[in-house]
Amino acid sequence: MKNNNRDKKDIQKLIFEEIRKDLPSRFELARTVSKILKVSTDSVYRRIRGEKDISLKELIILCKHFNFSFDRYLQESTNVPSFYYPPLRYSTPENYVDYSQSLLRFLKSIWNIREKEFIMILSDIPLVHFTRYKELTLFKSFVSSHKMYEHGSFASYVEYAESMRVMNVLSELAKTYVLIPTTEIWSESTIDPTLRYLKLYLKAGYFEDVSAALAICNQLTLLVNHLEDWIERGYKNVDPETSAIKVYLSDHSFETDLFYLQSGPIKLNCFKLSTFNSLTSSDSVFCEDTEKFIEEQLSDSVLLNEVSKTDCTHFFNRMREKISLTIDFIKNFNVKKPV
Repeated sequence: MKNNNRDKKDIQKLIFEEIRKDLPSRFELARTVSKILKVSTDSVYRRIRGEKDISLKELIILCKHFNFSFDRYLQESTNVPSFYYPPLRYSTPENYVDYSQSLLRFLKSIWNIREKEFIMILSDIPLVHFTRYKELTLFKSFVSSHKMYEHGSFASYVEYAESMRVMNVLSELAKTYVLIPTTEIWSESTIDPTLRYLKLYLKAGYFEDVSAALAICNQLTLLVNHLEDWIERGYKNVDPETSAIKVYLSDHSFETDLFYLQSGPIKLNCFKLSTFNSLTSSDSVFCEDTEKFIEEQLSDSVLLNEVSKTDCTHFFNRMREKISLTIDFIKNFNVKKPV
């Protein structure tokens, strides 16, 4: 293991090399850094040569100025993988909309990449599948945020979401998703979290009547039907080449969702923490291990696009049966007063 002084020198060397590459040819490294740090060029040269340690405060200033991640340099020097966490702040409605828009921008950036591979391993149905269905989408959003916003009933949350035009952004997510080719690994239990939360929140009194809960179930059935149609034809949108979809059925029940993007040398891992929040990493070793994990899951799974229509229908009928049982539960339930 390297000693701390060596780690500092390595990080210092890495960041100056990166700054040099980031500067236009007409800019001199030492003179530019001296202006940013407000020190003499001679002092900068001593830091570049490693004769003087750069301070933590100076590292932070440089990373902020050039939009570098300090964690990245720490990882390259010490083999500690770095992660990016874009926190979803629930304190104000505006922050929620801003977060949804950032997710939309990310999906659009994927769509603009010519050569890409987007793989999803799913413990739960992802948000991008929901967003063409209003009540279903807002229910998933409600589950993840109601304790922070304290809206009370689901109906109250729907009113808030409509006032903030949340569905405008989320609908754009759905439109962008269908344009992106994806490989998705589902299991028999992928649909379970949505149905489980629906019954839980119904029993807890968050629905003023059963109509909204039944609408959510009906929309979930439409989602399942859409997915089955996509698998049968092999693509989501009008263009088979740009919106291809492969769905694998795994015998495993996954603990969390994993999203993996690769485009040439660019690799990106994303682990879901909740319906919206996630941890993201582009660490090369971590991505290589993730690729091995994905390969293992694919080899142990059945590609539904290639099985007989009968076998494929059996899987979707099992999901529809679970929805039907939930509908029966809702119809026979005596709704409590709103909380």
